[in-house]
Amino acid sequence: MNIRLIVFLMLAAWAGGASAQTELQYRVVADSLRVPWEILWAPDGRIWCTERGGTIRAIDVETGATKLLARVPDVAEVSESGLLGMTLHPDFPT
Repeated sequence: MNIRLIVFLMLAAWAGGASAQTELQYRVVADSLRVPWEILWAPDGRIWCTERGGTIRAIDVETGATKLLARVPDVAEVSESGLLGMTLHPDFPT
């Protein structure tokens, strides 16, 4: 199953103090991801994404280019299992 990663941008136009109108816009950032699970905005401006089958990718938001960063071997992708969450190291930029 291929999935598109879509970034939703909410633009709020405030009119008259308390009342607001919101316009929702979207664009496809990456195509052909295989069950993306955890999606993190990294300090380097890319999106880091785990896929349930055991891959970790970095996605360039501007170009949509994806880079395979790691493949975790022997991940059991059954029902709700697989490579799910991740977090970035607090010293990620260095």
